[in-house]
Amino acid sequence: MRKRKAYHQLTIDDRMIIQAYIHDNRNITQTASRLGVNKSTVSREISKHQVTTTGLSYCSHSRLNKVGLCNGCRLRGQCRNKRHYYNYVEAHKEATRLNKASRAKPKLSPASIRLIDEIVTEGVRLGQSLHHIYVSNPLLEAICVERAIRRLCYRGDLTVKAVCCL
Repeated sequence: MRKRKAYHQLTIDDRMIIQAYIHDNRNITQTASRLGVNKSTVSREISKHQVTTTGLSYCSHSRLNKVGLCNGCRLRGQCRNKRHYYNYVEAHKEATRLNKASRAKPKLSPASIRLIDEIVTEGVRLGQSLHHIYVSNPLLEAICVERAIRRLCYRGDLTVKAVCCL
């Protein structure tokens, strides 16, 4: 068992251990103590990244497994019901995709970005700092935080160059 000192995302090795523990019919508490994380982390990982196969209804045999998945079910080859599996490779791919997608584009609408661009460009043209522009305009404070404006500037979404936003 390893103890983690701060928050870390699950690695592919952690996900491999989760799949092995499911296959060995171990419960979430044992898996969590092995990984050094909270039980809710393992539970969320399993529920978010389980793969469901087609079938008529949910597999009743999966209740025999402590985690509720068909990975370790001894009857999974004969079952014709909908089955739930945990695959660490697919789980890692999906987690990586979700992590990248969350930071791929700004959360602000294009109309909001245009409004921010107009206000910031005018303020920079008058020689104001980005902090002064943000604090003096209540509309900017209502739309977003100052850090979001800096990120838009650094990313090149505003007409103002990043040198002006320092």
